[in-house]
Amino acid sequence: MTAKPTLPKHGLPKSTLRGVRGFTLIEVLAALAIGSAVIVATAALIHNVALNFDRRTGVVGRADQLLLAIERLAADFGAARLVPQSLAPQSAGGGNRRAAFVGGSTEVRFVAAGGTVAGLQGEEVVSLTAEERDDRSQLVRRRAPWPGPRMPFENVALRDPVLLLEGKVEIAFAFASLATDGTVTWSDTWSGQPLPPRLVRLS
Repeated sequence: MTAKPTLPKHGLPKSTLRGVRGFTLIEVLAALAIGSAVIVATAALIHNVALNFDRRTGVVGRADQLLLAIERLAADFGAARLVPQSLAPQSAGGGNRRAAFVGGSTEVRFVAAGGTVAGLQGEEVVSLTAEERDDRSQLVRRRAPWPGPRMPFENVALRDPVLLLEGKVEIAFAFASLATDGTVTWSDTWSGQPLPPRLVRLS
C-alpha cells in the first residue's frame, strides 16, 4: 500500500511553499511507500504474539484483534502525509525544514489523512506507543486533529487511546533509510529528517 502525499492547502506562507516545492516526485513516493512494508514487517510480530497468547481461552478473539491491528497500522502508515515543518520557525527564511515524522523504539508520531473528526486541514496527528502494563506489552494508538504547520506537531495533545495489541511480547519500532546504491540502513530513531523513513518495521 502506498500513499501519494498531499501538501496542506492552508496556513503556509509563500516563503514556506517555495521551500516545499524542492521535493521531487521520486523522493516523495519513496518516502511514503511504507504501508505495504508495515504488513510485511509485522510477520515476526504475528508469529511471536501467536506463540505467547493464552491458547486456552480467547484464541479466536486474539486472532481477530491481531488482524484488526495490522489493518489499522497499514491504514495509518498508508495515509501518512509529507508535512514539512521548520527547525527554526522564527527565522526569516523558515530555517531548515524537516518532515513532521518522529520515531523511537517505543513510539512513532506523524501526520496522516484524517476522517470526519480531523481538523480544518483534513488531517490528524497519530501516535503509536508501546507501553508496559502488568507484565504485558501494549500497542496503543492515539490521535488528535492537526491544527496546521504553524504548531509543532510534537506539541499537539493526543487523545482517544485505542488498544491495538496486547501480549507477553516485546514491541519495538525501527526505521530505514535507502542509500543511493540501494543499501537499506535501519535505526531505532527517526527525528529531524527532511523526509519520512523509507520503511517502518514493527517487531
